Amino acid sequence: MGSADQDSIRNGDSAAAEMCHLHRRSNNRQIQLIAAGGSIGTAIFISIGGGLAKGGPVNLLLAFTLYTMVLVLASNSVADMNSYMPVAGGFIRLAGYWVDDALGFLAGWGFFTYRMVDLGSRGSAVALYWSYAFRGHSGRVGDVDDLVMNFLNVISQTGWYPARTVLVTKLSGAPP
Repeated sequence: MGSADQDSIRNGDSAAAEMCHLHRRSNNRQIQLIAAGGSIGTAIFISIGGGLAKGGPVNLLLAFTLYTMVLVLASNSVADMNSYMPVAGGFIRLAGYWVDDALGFLAGWGFFTYRMVDLGSRGSAVALYWSYAFRGHSGRVGDVDDLVMNFLNVISQTGWYPARTVLVTKLSGAPP
């Protein structure tokens, strides 16, 4: 968007805001599931026992509180930027739009690198969980889980979110 588009959006012209072609297909429940899964993460479920044993409950509570405060600040800044001027895309586009295209490029490659490194640890975490939940089964159950979730994600987002919720809550023995 150029500066003329920014000026027209500031003046209340909604036609310029529609140039981004934003599509909102997720409902409120799906957004809440994304937020919960993204803020909790796999690492907390796998490694929280070690932190609790070594540091105790108060230190664990303090660490989780600090982590949550940083997460709230980052989420609020993204929400403010998207509320003021919606940009089609995620935080990578926001970094390129609000700061500089070079920062958006750097954020994109940084996030790609993070996701590639995280992929291996996520796979081992799922295999560890499945070997604990279903004793006697190999780690291949986690691979099947990943294939099913990726298949549901490719087909439709409406099938992926509820399936992931069922996997996390019902199969892990957590209360509904």
